Amino acid sequence: MKNENIPYFMWDERLTKDEIKRQLIESPVERKISLMAKIMRDARLQDVWEFISVNDIVKYHNDLFQQLGWHKDLWVFLYNTWIKNGLLQAEKYIDKRAGNLS
Repeated sequence: MKNENIPYFMWDERLTKDEIKRQLIESPVERKISLMAKIMRDARLQDVWEFISVNDIVKYHNDLFQQLGWHKDLWVFLYNTWIKNGLLQAEKYIDKRAGNLS
């Protein structure tokens, strides 16, 4: 039986939307970042915003971007473009690891 309250991207944890939102508020920082990264990797872009705000991304971007795998480039591009176009007041993200040009 399919539970309509469990988002498609929660295939491995089976959390409902309300449980996700609660954990993003109440969990320790490490869990918040891990859950945010999962959402940013596995959810469609338009669905991310139901759970994560731009302010969340700004606050945790250094640790968060490191957990995005091959989705990282998209999120770094968006983040830096928001800054470049004056939509976001933050420092541009530069990946300081050797061989990365983000």
